[in-house]
Amino acid sequence: MQIKSIGVVLLLLAILLVTGWLNPSFLSDENVKSIIRWTSLFGFISLGMSLVIMTGGIDLSIGSVIALAGVCMLMLLNQQHVDSQQKTKVLKVEKVPMKNNQLPKVTLGTSDWTIRTDDQLRFVNSFGQPVQGSVVSVEKGTEGISVILREPNANFPVDAEVQWFQFQHRPIWFVIPVVLLGSALLGLFHGYLVTKVGLQPFVVTMCGLLAYRGIGRVLAGEQSKGLGSTLVTIKEWINGVSFKLPVPFLPYVSQGRWHSVLWDGKKNEAILDANGATQSVPLFSWIEIPTTAVLLVIVAMALWIAINRSVFGRYLMALGNNVQAAKFSGIATDKIIISTYVICSLLAGLTGILLVFDFNTIEPSQTGSIYEMYAVAAAVIGGCSLRGGSGSIVGVVFGTAVMRSLFLSIAALSIPKSWEFIIVAIALMAAVLTDEVIRIVGNKRKLMAQAKLAKSGG
Repeated sequence: MQIKSIGVVLLLLAILLVTGWLNPSFLSDENVKSIIRWTSLFGFISLGMSLVIMTGGIDLSIGSVIALAGVCMLMLLNQQHVDSQQKTKVLKVEKVPMKNNQLPKVTLGTSDWTIRTDDQLRFVNSFGQPVQGSVVSVEKGTEGISVILREPNANFPVDAEVQWFQFQHRPIWFVIPVVLLGSALLGLFHGYLVTKVGLQPFVVTMCGLLAYRGIGRVLAGEQSKGLGSTLVTIKEWINGVSFKLPVPFLPYVSQGRWHSVLWDGKKNEAILDANGATQSVPLFSWIEIPTTAVLLVIVAMALWIAINRSVFGRYLMALGNNVQAAKFSGIATDKIIISTYVICSLLAGLTGILLVFDFNTIEPSQTGSIYEMYAVAAAVIGGCSLRGGSGSIVGVVFGTAVMRSLFLSIAALSIPKSWEFIIVAIALMAAVLTDEVIRIVGNKRKLMAQAKLAKSGG
């Protein structure tokens, strides 16, 4: 691990410990899980941005690519409920416990329907009002088909007429690759304009920032787009938990308030049980690791191998340090630069897809707004020099964690939200100044070494 990467890990630990000291609940299981979740969602765009920065460029369009990818995904899915033109009667209604609610289980007077999850049933309630219910699960019995509906408070009367609407959409395995391909083509377009036409990356991607968000807003008709209560299984898998990781001593902070027993922070004394004895807190917390975090690790590992164990990485660093020298040495610099923009836009498109499943909706005028600034900050804090030619994939991941921890720290310490951007600006400026100091010190050492060598040779 590079020295810069070690430094950003220490910075992350410092943020967590200082905030945890001032507000021990900051290191609760749920809050740590939230840090991991947000780090994983923002980590993809930070990694993509870091590759572009390593070439000495920048991509300001990724926030708009996120919004456009989300809108295009929802439009390509073409979700709709189609009237099956079939009707029946309600035989029985009961409440069953499911997902922290008492959901209605409705038995229908038919065994011929092929109802699936996310289909809709429409009724007329006892007041003569139309009511619709989205199907959570289906089972067939001797009386007919029994379905559990997602609406806990809806009134589904016995003997009411039921109309069945089938949920249809294009295959998700088709939609996601198309959206990712489209995102990659935007990056190819950026790279072509930068390398072949000779435009400045700032200008090219700034135009992209404006154009792609505008296209997304036009396609969406200036309306929010969402999944609603559909595609539940896919959403639960993407937003679900892959495994649990034991983290020692977290309960000592969040439950014990830096003590080994359950502690009342307000009274500053141990909480006693009914017998007057202290209550020990667990040694470990089992932190849930979301699926998106596993996906981020896979992407980060692939990029780490590409940067540190392949010719691509050596060429990338060489052109970042001196693009003209890299060209004269025979490196296909244009292809390398174009590939970084392609990867950056591809990961932005992936982030847009994940945000649709996470937020369940896309607001084309707001989603992804100023995310490019967060990505730049995470990349720079993670050790990428804005001059190009240096960077660390591991450092960028931890830099993203630093950014997300800072945001959550602001809330945990009851700092006014208006300070959010000020704190981010300070962190980014500190990272840039640190990079500059390291560069100056490194240059001085080189000059001293050269002078010493010249003196000994003379």
